[in-house]
Amino acid sequence: MKMRKGLALVDIIREVTMFVFKIQMPSDVRVKLINDLADIEYRLSFACNDKLQLGALISTFTDTRTAMVAAAS
Repeated sequence: MKMRKGLALVDIIREVTMFVFKIQMPSDVRVKLINDLADIEYRLSFACNDKLQLGALISTFTDTRTAMVAAAS
C-alpha cells in the first residue's frame, strides 16, 4: 500500500487510534480494540507482512462491530 498510495499501514493505525477515542462505545470494547491495534502496530515494527496486518486490522474492526451490536442488545 505504501508503494501505490504513499501510505504506510503503521501511520494509518496511529491516526485511526486517535479517532477510536472520539467514538462512543462501551469501555470494554474500546480496550479490546486499542489492544488489538497496539498488537498490529507492534508486529509491523518487526517488519511483518503488511498484507497480513491489513487483514488483521479489518478483522479487528469486524470483531469490534460485532461486540458493539452485542452490547447494544
